[in-house]
Amino acid sequence: MGGKSAIAQFNIQDLEGRPILKKAYTNIEGSPYLHADWGKGMVKLSDGTTYKQIELLYDQVSDELLFKGPDGQMRSFVDTVKEFEIQLPSENAGLTSHIFRRGYTSLNRSADGAFYEVLTDGATQLLKRTTKAILEETTYSSATKIKRFHENVTYYISKNEKLTKIKPDKKAVIAALSDKAPEIEKYLKEKKPDLKKDAELAALVTYYNTL
Repeated sequence: MGGKSAIAQFNIQDLEGRPILKKAYTNIEGSPYLHADWGKGMVKLSDGTTYKQIELLYDQVSDELLFKGPDGQMRSFVDTVKEFEIQLPSENAGLTSHIFRRGYTSLNRSADGAFYEVLTDGATQLLKRTTKAILEETTYSSATKIKRFHENVTYYISKNEKLTKIKPDKKAVIAALSDKAPEIEKYLKEKKPDLKKDAELAALVTYYNTL
């Protein structure tokens, strides 16, 4: 490991970033972030430099990773972020790790700068892409307009450097993993997973990687 990486892992003072004003997400229901509060995590830049134990916010409207500088100010990264991992509260009152990565080959065969959450790593990966947009709605029997953050979730299988968009259902999963269709069908019949749950869909792809 080079000197730059060794220093960066332990000293946030060496991390450069652009101070930015907190985006004016006012009078909008919901949150633009993966999680409304800062979460500690790891960031890997495109040159391989790694920073650990820094406080992060992931803006899913702008698809931008932000960090808290030594002065407590919100900052954006100067260099390209290749991957990050963030620890966030789970439903069971503990912390869960969420890994995000970019650089996948998109459906139009070009390099993709979007962040994807890696639900299953390995030769074949299950990816989750979550975006948020601000929608304005008029309430029923009222002229009042309300702004809300609308979340859109899409799943992909990354295999042989190609992304395949899938729905979280049996038919789509079998089609995407068709080279092992008999084994996948047997797994689905025996385990009866709820493929609309990330953990159970991820377990299926993890099983596929063992075949």
